[in-house]
Amino acid sequence: MGSSRGHQAVSPALQIVAMQRAFPQMRLVNRTRLVWRGDVQPKVEGAVFTLEVHAFWKPSRGPRVWVLAPILAPKPGSSIPPHCFSDRSLCLYHSRENPWEPDDVIAETILPWACEWCFFYEKWLDTGRWLGLEFQHTARKTA
Repeated sequence: MGSSRGHQAVSPALQIVAMQRAFPQMRLVNRTRLVWRGDVQPKVEGAVFTLEVHAFWKPSRGPRVWVLAPILAPKPGSSIPPHCFSDRSLCLYHSRENPWEPDDVIAETILPWACEWCFFYEKWLDTGRWLGLEFQHTARKTA
């Protein structure tokens, strides 16, 4: 299966090795579906975030990340946190402006983006403003 860029998708085995090397604290909890769980602390003396990363091997869907802990505060007037989809997975990239492709390594893209998301979430809690990059878009369906 190739990506839209014409390159070969990264194999599950290579995704696993890359994650072990870059983020050894991320434990592979489901080898069949490629699900990792572990803690990150993007800000010195900041919160520790427990993340769960799901790699979906469908061309139309990239990996998804959820924060398991701490419980995320919703944005004012909403039931979900900022830059999250309705299933509370993190909005890490815009599919047209900065897409994730199957030939991308999750440990080099999705997980660093999730750490950056956590950093900006903490800043949002402090300032009430999302200081990271934003794209105007409609919510993606999760089904």
